[in-house]
Amino acid sequence: MMRTVAITILATALVAASAAAQSQSQMPTQAPKTATQVQTVTGKIERVDKIGRSLVVKTDDGVSHTIFCGKELKAFDDLKTGDTVTAKFTDSYVAAVKPGAKLQQMTDTTVDAKKNASGNADIMQQIKMVVTVDAIDAPKGLITYRTADNRLATRLVQDPKLLTGLKRGDVVEVTYTRERALELTKKK
Repeated sequence: MMRTVAITILATALVAASAAAQSQSQMPTQAPKTATQVQTVTGKIERVDKIGRSLVVKTDDGVSHTIFCGKELKAFDDLKTGDTVTAKFTDSYVAAVKPGAKLQQMTDTTVDAKKNASGNADIMQQIKMVVTVDAIDAPKGLITYRTADNRLATRLVQDPKLLTGLKRGDVVEVTYTRERALELTKKK
């Protein structure tokens, strides 16, 4: 009798697990959300890398931006730490809900992105990570997520459509891509 009860409980658990897995695999997947924006920032140069042709520019609100400059931007050649510059560049974001995906630390995928780039994209940096959404404050454009090493991070999302349809507990693959600077001018 005890054996029959144990087998019945085990069979019920297996059927329930199978049904849950099947219903999760049949859940409609959301199309990845993308946002591309041209940003213009003005700030003081904290660091100049002449060999890598990059700058770290800190804006008045305390945010540091790494700016990659091609040889066509002649203003770069005369810049030094402490100069004030205005830079225009393109950032792209892709947020794809991935139910059941394993959390993943930030990974540099720049090499693969450059190989697969289409058109006239001049990719300088691409980073991917898989996180779990902890909270969303849509009116403020904030998302809080948990990383693979169980840390919480809160970020301001530039384009609100990236938050549409996301909810607490969603596992999301985030891809961030920065292209080479479009313009660079030194303030006098």
